[in-house]
Amino acid sequence: MANAENEKQWIVVGVVARSHGLRGALMVKSFTRTPEEFLDAPLETIYLRRKKEEAIPHRLTSRSIHKDMPMIMVEGISDRTAADSWKGAEILIPEDQRWELEEGQYYADDLVGLALVEADTNRNFGKVLRVQDGAAHDYLVFSHPNDAKREVLLPFVPEFTPEVNFETEQITVKLPDGLLDV
Repeated sequence: MANAENEKQWIVVGVVARSHGLRGALMVKSFTRTPEEFLDAPLETIYLRRKKEEAIPHRLTSRSIHKDMPMIMVEGISDRTAADSWKGAEILIPEDQRWELEEGQYYADDLVGLALVEADTNRNFGKVLRVQDGAAHDYLVFSHPNDAKREVLLPFVPEFTPEVNFETEQITVKLPDGLLDV
């Protein structure tokens, strides 16, 4: 029988990038906009999950930033060997523990499934398949309207996505010239 903790709906807030030091610190590739946003999140417990394994709770004992990345310490991981064993693990929180985001910020999974509708023509380009992390900004990924086997990456910036409306379940878009020609 499955553990009740692992039947929850999870939100992935980052992954363990690597260990740091000898005392078990974990460097985090955060899925928040900034390292500070990850550190400021009202979290006492995170869950770590290796591929195809159950999520295991760990109480946060310290948080800081090291070389522009969140660095955390958690109970139960107290040396480099233990920390190394978590490299690549997802950092999860239960869906009901999401923290409030500022206006104009969104959880990626809330955007998946929203329709992409052109501002001027009302042309529907389909639904967001996923949100892809980028160096400067995120991308909304959707199927090419003329070839469902191809995917299109639309920069998720106000210039090209001026409005997100959860009531109508759509994102107003202004596609950059030539985006569908690539």
